[in-house]
Amino acid sequence: MTPLLLIPIALVLVLGIGLIFLCIRKIQPGRAGVITGWGGVRVSFDWMLRFPVLQSYHIVDISVKKLEIQRKGKDGLICKDNSAQTSQLHSTSVSKPARRACARFSRC
Repeated sequence: MTPLLLIPIALVLVLGIGLIFLCIRKIQPGRAGVITGWGGVRVSFDWMLRFPVLQSYHIVDISVKKLEIQRKGKDGLICKDNSAQTSQLHSTSVSKPARRACARFSRC
């Protein structure tokens, strides 16, 4: 083979590998990736390969959420009769099983 033929082949190979690296998406812990479009619905929790024009890509947060509210002492709630009320609220939100929740999200 001549060097003039090897240069375009190497260029196409390098561009192809670069395109593949642009299509790979890494997903952070506590999240799920949902791809819809060409190839159906796919859910992944670590990484996925997507084609930008043919598929849409969504990130779904599946982590546990915790909310705590405290109103005590001077920051307590004051009622109409000027009595101070102390209150606490603890709430935890746990996601449904991830694969079912992500699949349902992607169909909306």
